[in-house]
Amino acid sequence: QGCFARLAYHRLGKDFGSEDPYDIPSGNRELAKKAMLFAFNLHNRMATSAALRKYLNAHPEKEPKGFSITQTMNELEKRHPAMKLGVGFYNQIGLQLQFEESELCAAIMKNLTEQGIPVLSVHDSFVVPHDQGDELERQMVDCYTSRYGFEPKLQVSA
Repeated sequence: QGCFARLAYHRLGKDFGSEDPYDIPSGNRELAKKAMLFAFNLHNRMATSAALRKYLNAHPEKEPKGFSITQTMNELEKRHPAMKLGVGFYNQIGLQLQFEESELCAAIMKNLTEQGIPVLSVHDSFVVPHDQGDELERQMVDCYTSRYGFEPKLQVSA
């Protein structure tokens, strides 16, 4: 949960704890996540707001009554002051975060296949035989922790 946001914090040597990084007072997690992803990929707040507006214009059913882009951006910046300092938001680090996430996935898959465990990746998730779930979880934690010094927050499903 919140993998991209946590990764941005952890590369700065900061922890975000176990809270949901997309939990903001106005309560729209989906749009907060979308805004945060735009903020990681664009160069300023105006471009981020414009991208979110374009998204909502293309998907009007996703815009709740009374929704405010300005309020959402204010809440995200208040919740994530470390990201507002030009090292996260509006710094176009999205591609770098995607690359780092793919490197983690590749390392996890390499470690598992070297042990003879079949593994498939689906975006930022993995599929392994049911009896290998504990080893997958161990590899995910070990690979992430060795790179960033923090444990990832995993969502495990059977």
